[in-house]
Amino acid sequence: MKRSILLFATLLFVFASFAQNKDANTSPICQEPTNDRGTQALPWAEMQMWTATDIKGNTHNLADYLAAGKTVFVDFSATWCYPCWSFHQSGVLENLHNQFGPGPEGTNEIVVLWFEVDGATIEQIHGTGSNTQGDWTENDTWPVPIIQASSQLKSYFSELYPGAVPTMFMICPTGYYRTVDASTSVSYYMSQINSCPEAGQVPLADIDGSAIAFIDTPSTFQADAVSIDPITGYEWTFENGDPATSDQPNECNLEHSWTKYNFFKNS
Repeated sequence: MKRSILLFATLLFVFASFAQNKDANTSPICQEPTNDRGTQALPWAEMQMWTATDIKGNTHNLADYLAAGKTVFVDFSATWCYPCWSFHQSGVLENLHNQFGPGPEGTNEIVVLWFEVDGATIEQIHGTGSNTQGDWTENDTWPVPIIQASSQLKSYFSELYPGAVPTMFMICPTGYYRTVDASTSVSYYMSQINSCPEAGQVPLADIDGSAIAFIDTPSTFQADAVSIDPITGYEWTFENGDPATSDQPNECNLEHSWTKYNFFKNS
């Protein structure tokens, strides 16, 4: 199916989004949890389906969870990481699981999973030996499933994984995922579910360019979009411009006067 989004605007708003890839062969960086993303839109990517087994032998099939309409939260962590330990000790993941997960008192709306992503042994997860902050199982009472994530399992998140721990991911029932803040607020995570996109949702589209343009003075404009699906085409229209139209992601050296532009996304 082919759809388009049409945008009319003046060049008064500039939007940018950035993502980095994580090298699966290096250890993640340990960082303090942050809640400073504000209202900036975050990129989405499409998750491949996977199956994982936790340290108690229980199987977790992502496709089954999503088919049941559940949102899945995954915490990328490491046993040696003190900020990860502080985040763990806050109790937010346990509360999230108990209130909204599959537990006896939960609403069964979501699934919370904890991934150890830096090759820790089961002994380190239980708090013995070196390179561990403590017993992450809380004497086998912690209700959140603990998974020793393989390189293959981690690779499914590589498109958006920034390479640091702790990193929280949210996987929506439609299969799209993104990072969310490592917040200590249960209500924060539940509010993020409202941002889950529907399949085929139109993109957020904006233009990078000068806020002021002068007649006969070259200007440069660049399409900037957060899109659920890959952007497959561009169509620019500049009234009285030279060139007057373009199908390139960037249009440089636009000359003469113009009054509006159109930006289309086909999918």
